[in-house]
Order: sequence, then C-alpha cells, then structure tokens
Amino acid sequence: MRMVFSILLLGAAVEGCSATNTGPDLARSPASVQIVDPAHSCCGFGLGVGGSVQLTAVVEDAAGDTLKDAAVGWSSTDTTRLVVDSVGTVTAKSLGHVYVRANVLNTSLEVVDSVSIDVMQAGVGSARSVPNVGAGAG
Repeated sequence: MRMVFSILLLGAAVEGCSATNTGPDLARSPASVQIVDPAHSCCGFGLGVGGSVQLTAVVEDAAGDTLKDAAVGWSSTDTTRLVVDSVGTVTAKSLGHVYVRANVLNTSLEVVDSVSIDVMQAGVGSARSVPNVGAGAG
C-alpha cells in the first residue's frame, strides 16, 4: 500500500508541474536574429575602405513577433579590416573579406546571424551584393 501511495504522489507532482508552469515566458524568448544590411541582400555586400554603414539586427520570438528591446552584441571576424561598434555601425579599414556577427545577449540560447562584407578600394563599389560563402556564414 505504501508503494502505491508514493507512485500516486509522484504522478500528481509531475502532472502539477506541467499544469502550473511559472517559468519565463518561452514564447517571448529570442528565437532568431537577422542582420539587415543597406543593400537588403541575402548574401552580403561590398564597402569601400574608409566607408561606414549602419547595420540593424531584427530579433524575433518563436511566433515571429519582433522583440524591440532585445540586446544585441556585434563582432567582426577581422578587426584589422573592418570594425563594428556596439550599435552595429561598421567601418572599413583595409582590403579583404570579413563577416560581421550579431548575437542576442542575455539568453541561454545561441541566437546569431552573420553577414559577409567585402572591403574594397574606396570608390570601387558600395552596397553591392557578393556571395556569402565560407566558414562563419550565418
């Protein structure tokens, strides 16, 4: 009889947990981030040495709703060629191919996106689409 009573209590505890979830609202947790570049390209773009451009990161939850107050961190794969500040402004420093990465902060999940940027001679081209290939592509 004691064993049956313990099993019934365990079953009630498990059922109670699923019915009364008081944890964080998972539907409002960041599920995706997308970098929006000035060319609105799917692959990346080119930027002349010395040029700057503002990137934007759009963070959405699992339902596809935009999370406007989500904190985003920015980084560059090669800061000798291109730097990015804390608000997503990139500045081209020297020729080469670089990825800029946006990651959602303050979440236990890894929610990231990256965009490919070709740093070119000043005046050669700006905001033109280039293929997004290689490691680090989001």
